[in-house]
Amino acid sequence: MISKKDLVFPKQIARDEYDKVRSFLVNTLKNFDDVLGIYEFGKVTVTGISDLDFAIVLRNQPVNQKVGEEVAKIEFSEAAKEILCGSTLMFFCEKYFPRITTWDDVDVSRLWGKTFQLLNFDRDTIFLITVCQIMDWLPERILSLLKLSRKKSILVSSLLGYLYSLRYTFQKIQQLDIPSCGDLDQYNNDIVQLRTNWFLMKEQECVTELVRLFNTAVNIGRICLLSVAEWLTSKRYYLYKINPEELGNFHLTANMGYQFLDRSSYIIKLKDTTENFVDLLPVPAVWAFHLKVYASMDGIISRKLQRAFSIFPTTSAIIDNELLSVLQRRMNLCNEMAEFLGMYKFRSGLFKFGWFY
Repeated sequence: MISKKDLVFPKQIARDEYDKVRSFLVNTLKNFDDVLGIYEFGKVTVTGISDLDFAIVLRNQPVNQKVGEEVAKIEFSEAAKEILCGSTLMFFCEKYFPRITTWDDVDVSRLWGKTFQLLNFDRDTIFLITVCQIMDWLPERILSLLKLSRKKSILVSSLLGYLYSLRYTFQKIQQLDIPSCGDLDQYNNDIVQLRTNWFLMKEQECVTELVRLFNTAVNIGRICLLSVAEWLTSKRYYLYKINPEELGNFHLTANMGYQFLDRSSYIIKLKDTTENFVDLLPVPAVWAFHLKVYASMDGIISRKLQRAFSIFPTTSAIIDNELLSVLQRRMNLCNEMAEFLGMYKFRSGLFKFGWFY
């Protein structure tokens, strides 16, 4: 599926080039009266491979009603674009930024401006947020890997990024002690080693290991989908009876989405090779009920999620009350952030569910 001729290899980049991008962004954005703070997500561990992700925090009620349009005019140099690697600047108002830990246990560092204290949660809530993260991320990461692998020109940095991100999801699965998910430790260690040593290895060695890890990631990921689904029902987080006539598809984009299947049908699909999944990734039916919670709420993104179902399930699952509360809090925040961005003319920059903004 992945051929060496399709790969665009990364170049080594000096660490001070990353500093130049940070400085440019800070010096540009701090001149906007409505910008209160600039933060960086994550850490740069491997220059030339790591990208940069930024969070921009604005006033709750920006004076400039079209601040989003103004920010969109910022032009990055080609060198900066290479480091950003397609990353989108994430925009928040000060009311919502501290609540982003409802979605992700983010690692942020302040580059400029106001200091914000991110919300902390108790152990039980963190556990339930982890369940939500696995449900949101696992199929999306697998599908994104499959779609990227079919491009005629594949950025190695992007492919490594997806593989490394999937490692994070696998770690979440391990935290919950979900069984029968394959050798996650080995995969997690191997992708770290490849990413860290990319510029120290011979090119063909890199390609061979990259292809192997891609295949491993997708195969283990598909097994994990079933293991997670069975764990969720065994722990009574989701209980449901399936009406086969309601198991349709869910489209992230016009040509990319999920196919909901009952358990026996999904097991049959596990025997198929990934070449059979051109547009739709088979996933167990529990994901239909999970996404239905998000789609059943009131808000911009929820309405788009509802339209993404080819068949909107009329059957309801019995969902653990505390888990349901966390799901609703997450989607409320997503809808509120999307409404803020739309009100102030941002074309992109939604922290989660950016597919639907």
